[in-house]
Amino acid sequence: MGDHREPADEVRAWLVSMRGGSPFLSPADGFRLIQWLDQGVPVSAIALAIERASAARRARRARWPLGLGDASRYLKLPKVPASPVRPRRTASAVSDAIRTVDPDDPAIEGLAVRLSDLAGTAEEITRLALRAFSAFFEEKWVGLDATERSALLDAARAGYGEWLEGLAEGAQLALVEEAARDLLRSRYPALTAELVWNAMHPPEPPV
Repeated sequence: MGDHREPADEVRAWLVSMRGGSPFLSPADGFRLIQWLDQGVPVSAIALAIERASAARRARRARWPLGLGDASRYLKLPKVPASPVRPRRTASAVSDAIRTVDPDDPAIEGLAVRLSDLAGTAEEITRLALRAFSAFFEEKWVGLDATERSALLDAARAGYGEWLEGLAEGAQLALVEEAARDLLRSRYPALTAELVWNAMHPPEPPV
């Protein structure tokens, strides 16, 4: 078992940026994450699975907080062994993709510029980009004024409608915050694990 503190922190930050609530993993999620990391599952794959699980939960209006258990079905295990040679790359493909999706937001442009200076393996660049995305979303969430926050929470609660009835107050608050954070993230469609994954793992050219 290696030292998983840094990758575990990155996964936790990505999960929390989507779901809100406590900045910690549950014991079950913590155990599951260590198992994945021990098996060599990359942070990029886990983050992508979390993102896909979040989208699926929105479609069916899940009645429990987002966790790594939700991501399990979207994670391919075991990981295909990595090539012994991992070529270094630059993050220009990520920056270009971000600008293509969201070309007009100065905050997004600033993030794209910072990312363009990164270099490393595909996994290293992806982890750095996801770390930047997590920090960006948390900054935006914390920086909401009272009116903006109330509007997002009200819209999130309205989206659930009667679906929240019968749930404990704590569960309702957790689900509403998760949905409100999703509404906030939807304002920045370029900042997704899917975009970074596709930029760093382009399809092989036809032979």
